[in-house]
Amino acid sequence: MGVDELKQYGLEEMDADEITGFIGRNSTGVLALPDSDVPYLVPMGYSYDGDDSLYFTYFVGDWSRKKERTEQYGRARFLVYDADSMFNWESVSLVGSLNEVSEEEVDDSALENAWQQAAFQKNDEVSLKLFRFEVEEQEGFRYEGAPPGYE
Repeated sequence: MGVDELKQYGLEEMDADEITGFIGRNSTGVLALPDSDVPYLVPMGYSYDGDDSLYFTYFVGDWSRKKERTEQYGRARFLVYDADSMFNWESVSLVGSLNEVSEEEVDDSALENAWQQAAFQKNDEVSLKLFRFEVEEQEGFRYEGAPPGYE
């Protein structure tokens, strides 16, 4: 079933302002990076500039699959969702370019809401890298209530 068919059961599309608000109210999602025959999925925290960019902090050591895939492909999909139940959920899917932010460009405001795992912050064997995800495409959906005929 496509989106148009699901609308008859109560699925609603979000407009640009609703998508912006939803992304701004949340701080975690799932980053999908290309990787051979299936995507490489990573739960990620983010900060949002309120416009068209998200910021991810990568903690990397000698080798990082996430960093390697980011540098190799430069594009990704990011899913932000909130699901209270199967009858009450919202999700936003974003597609965009993903590039490392140089140390000179790092703005503390990009990190202020960044979700960072304390275990990595205290580990001298890993370093923090900041990546900017520039949104090129976005779509958002919500569903509230049971479908017709469901008791």
